[in-house]
Amino acid sequence: MANAGTWNGQTKVRPGAYINFKAVKSANVSASDRGVVAIPLALGWGPADKVVEVSATEIADGTFTRKLATTIEDVAVQPLIEAMKYASKALVYSLTAGGAAAKATIGADPAIMTVTAIYAGTKGNDLTVSVEKSNIANTFDVITMLGTIIKDRQTVSKIEDLKANDFVTFEGTGVPKISAGVALKGGTNSPITANSLQGFLAAIKDKKWNAAGLPLNGVSGESFNATVAPYIKSLRDAGKKVVAVVNNYASADCEGVVSVDQGYRTETETVDVDSFVGTVAGLCAGTAINQSNTYRVITGALEIINPKTDEEIEKGILSGQFMLSYRQDETVVIESDINTLVNLNADQSAAFKKNRVIRTLDDIASTVRSTFENNFIGKVTRNAAGKTAFKAAIVKYFTSLQNMEAIQNFTSEDVEVLDGETIDAIVVNASVQPLDSMEKLYMTVTVN
Repeated sequence: MANAGTWNGQTKVRPGAYINFKAVKSANVSASDRGVVAIPLALGWGPADKVVEVSATEIADGTFTRKLATTIEDVAVQPLIEAMKYASKALVYSLTAGGAAAKATIGADPAIMTVTAIYAGTKGNDLTVSVEKSNIANTFDVITMLGTIIKDRQTVSKIEDLKANDFVTFEGTGVPKISAGVALKGGTNSPITANSLQGFLAAIKDKKWNAAGLPLNGVSGESFNATVAPYIKSLRDAGKKVVAVVNNYASADCEGVVSVDQGYRTETETVDVDSFVGTVAGLCAGTAINQSNTYRVITGALEIINPKTDEEIEKGILSGQFMLSYRQDETVVIESDINTLVNLNADQSAAFKKNRVIRTLDDIASTVRSTFENNFIGKVTRNAAGKTAFKAAIVKYFTSLQNMEAIQNFTSEDVEVLDGETIDAIVVNASVQPLDSMEKLYMTVTVN
């Protein structure tokens, strides 16, 4: 009987059929994840020169308080709350972190307990620490409160047994002295300047995010906004396809910059321009690539701050301003989902002014890049088979975009993968037709 089996190297001695089964490897390619917004806030709390990650779930259930030492009622976090109506995660940066940390001392020699806020800023002044006798013999409950809410309770017999919590650190030795609500004092904020906002841009440069909201927080727009477009352009040119939303800088003239100069009012709150920057940043980060925000309803909005006339709206659209308007039934909506691009270069069409189109093109750039980096660089030979595999990955991805109505009229012939000029390079030529949403109706009715 002839021998059979599998093989690993052609070293068999007996005649027979040796067969291995191997699945064809296929890169798993899909549209890039979206929903991450970056935003700087005048918190009076937080680490210096770093971002804090906050999820939409933490906003919804209130647990973000332990990270930001505040609540949704605080006007300082309104841009964040607005952004998280549409985004899934935020990178929050404190603009005031260069001040002093609040402190308090409890007791007297030789048992002084020093309590220090873990971050600088005025929010530390909202903290109190109390020491109560515990139900357990020879122990004490040390309670940390933010405002009227208990944030930490530790039962110890000695000061040195206390551990730092999300809000304060403890120092000292000996038996703690029973004390009722000793307030921390001396917390101060550093002033917010254009340099503070530049610190935010530096902190997020190497992070993963989709859109940055840039409230001015009292800083002169002229001293800061002019630096945003070059910053965004440099990131986009380097392959990081992100956008920024700014307070009134339509002259940025960049597909990666969105400018707003309005806000809105609801029955219970006023969302000013800085906070509306957060709204639009959340929309830019969280909106799917096959969706437009044109005529999107601003839920709860009853009145527009800085409303525009019809003439001003037309002028604003032509100059690249993202605006609110009233629908025919007086509902507050987004007039047009556009960016600040006005002057087109030889490689751009008017479609580049539309944010839905830019989301699609940015997704293509990001997804193809990640596919190449994760599945092909250093792993696949640059030969006919390797080029075929890479083309197959791109075709699969473009087909998924077509199925979700982000592009149209795509066929596999629209992608070619060629040898580059060096032994390790390939060149891809691809043709796509991004789709946009219906916005203009031109109708002729013939009456018989």
